[in-house]
Amino acid sequence: MSDQTDKIKQLFIKTTLEKHSEELSELFIGSIKRKRLINSEDLIETIQGNPWKVHKRGEAQILSVEFANYGRFIEINQKKKIKTESTKANGKKFTKKRKNTSWYTRNVYGSQNLLIGRLMWGLSDIEMDRLKKILKKDTTR
Repeated sequence: MSDQTDKIKQLFIKTTLEKHSEELSELFIGSIKRKRLINSEDLIETIQGNPWKVHKRGEAQILSVEFANYGRFIEINQKKKIKTESTKANGKKFTKKRKNTSWYTRNVYGSQNLLIGRLMWGLSDIEMDRLKKILKKDTTR
């Protein structure tokens, strides 16, 4: 029974990561469009082309993404909108330049708590029954 339980847990993690990757794609595309970072459709086509891969490394399920460097290219070269912030401290003026990189970081790091919650609390009895049926179908084929 332990082997069956491990298979169910691994399948649950894999399907949760796949669902999370689809949600991240939607978040990325929405954020890129809102910020008007589209110079060509290359990045959006890359995101829509499913750059996400769920694979095993040892016993762990890993979600990775490959943007073919388009993400960093947008941040660094295409849109050089650099915000300047000035502050005064101790009678001295400091100027700090910042790039607008929140289309990627805010979505990735902001959605991590959602993913952690799903992985920790999402494996209910109903979900286990659904995954058992999927595993039975796979073993009968």
